[in-house]
Amino acid sequence: MKIDVWSDFLCPYCVLGKKQLENALNKAGITGADIEMKSFLLNPGHQEGGSMRKHLMEKYGYSEAQVQQSFDGLTQAGNQLGVPLDFEKAIHAGTDRAHALLQYAKTQNLGKELNDRLQKAAYTEGQDLGDDAVLVKLASEVGLDKEASRIALDSAEYFEKAREEYEDSLRYGARGVPFFVIDNRFAISGAQSEEVFVRTLNKAAGK
Repeated sequence: MKIDVWSDFLCPYCVLGKKQLENALNKAGITGADIEMKSFLLNPGHQEGGSMRKHLMEKYGYSEAQVQQSFDGLTQAGNQLGVPLDFEKAIHAGTDRAHALLQYAKTQNLGKELNDRLQKAAYTEGQDLGDDAVLVKLASEVGLDKEASRIALDSAEYFEKAREEYEDSLRYGARGVPFFVIDNRFAISGAQSEEVFVRTLNKAAGK
């Protein structure tokens, strides 16, 4: 079974949705699924840093109370899944270069490992994914060559691959992330419940 997962490293729903998918695969008894992480350019061209709280208040016009309510709900959902999310540490950043790095990682069969490491760095450790030095360090931690990673960050070719994946998701009908496509036939949009994933996986498996 092939499962394509479009996400962005700074999308908390992507962290939760991927965990729901993994739980659902176990519950459905499906082993050996080929999961490919794909780039969704959530804020292409954006470079501004700062706290996640400040970013949401400025971008969407949310009040501090509204942002806190959202953070509390996501934190609780993460705790229930065993996925800690620390929004007080999380730093907003442009992720275009991180997506170029993901494309390099995929050529080394380490795309999923890098994706997971970047998400943990952002939401558990408060690391800045807009900092090239941080990205290269994290890439090395999953087994990627440091110099090749530095080159990948500036690679127009790798970023173009990321953009192509982003455009592919739009053709499937994605308007946000996470977005999942199973065997090029069944799509799931958002961090749905485990039950939704199980039903779709069983349908794809012909159960």
